[in-house]
Amino acid sequence: MKFSVPVEGVTLSQIKRYAGLCGQTLARAHAKSGDAATISGYLGKGEVFDKALGD
Repeated sequence: MKFSVPVEGVTLSQIKRYAGLCGQTLARAHAKSGDAATISGYLGKGEVFDKALGD
């Protein structure tokens, strides 16, 4: 299923929640693939993902 959300006029809290849901969906999709090399390549070598999990 594919859909989009009109983001014009949303609050900061709403956009953060939307981003979180998008991230969860992406994480589930990659987790089901089980390909650690692909997931690692997607995340890269930076610390952005690690910091995001810490928040």
